Amino acid sequence: MSNPTPGDGGTETLSVTSNVPKAAVSLVVHYKTKNTSYSGASDTSGAGSITFGIGRPTIGYTVIVDVTVGQRASCSTSFTPQ
Repeated sequence: MSNPTPGDGGTETLSVTSNVPKAAVSLVVHYKTKNTSYSGASDTSGAGSITFGIGRPTIGYTVIVDVTVGQRASCSTSFTPQ
């Protein structure tokens, strides 16, 4: 995550590095009251990034972000709005 403790509003950028080139990258952002999906792709080296608006998330609630690259790789990360 570009900022593990963002303020209210604005954007976040998830950067991913994998060994899966030119693959679909999808993420599901698990806010306290809803889940939101975003998508992008990795480049020829397997790297990619997705920038998304965080809106007005619940302050202090850790937002889990599940990431999938192609059909072979997955991980998760998080950020906590301050």
